[in-house]
Amino acid sequence: MTPMSKLSQGIKKASRSHTYHRRGLWAIKDKHGGTFPKAVKTDATAAAAAPKFYPADDRVLRTLTPWGCRSSIMPGIVLILLAWRFMGKRVVFLKQLKSGLLLLTGPFNINGVPIRHVNQAYVITTSTKVDVSGLNVPEALFLLYHKQ
Repeated sequence: MTPMSKLSQGIKKASRSHTYHRRGLWAIKDKHGGTFPKAVKTDATAAAAAPKFYPADDRVLRTLTPWGCRSSIMPGIVLILLAWRFMGKRVVFLKQLKSGLLLLTGPFNINGVPIRHVNQAYVITTSTKVDVSGLNVPEALFLLYHKQ
């Protein structure tokens, strides 16, 4: 077992003074007049160092553009959910939100699936289509289920 072995978590076998002498730090101090040598910074290295603070005004904000819907996903198409609580349930696609998520409904009265927003990677399209042309999804419903 080496002197640096730990007896338990946080407790070393060797003391700090024993480690100091074993590493030869006393010799380094003696060589430099009783103090540890400090690195001297030249003007060239100080200028080359990157600043520690960058102002936020210089940063260009990128806007994320959401993915478009797959060509097979249109309002009124029946989708099958592939994940989460309602996995395997058939739902009706209402519209795509600004974030790129799909707004779906069961409808709740028929199969118990409430209005949900889901990534299009978690749905499969079917060939069945429901007429939702006269359906107006209120804006308050969007704010309730999806904070934009």
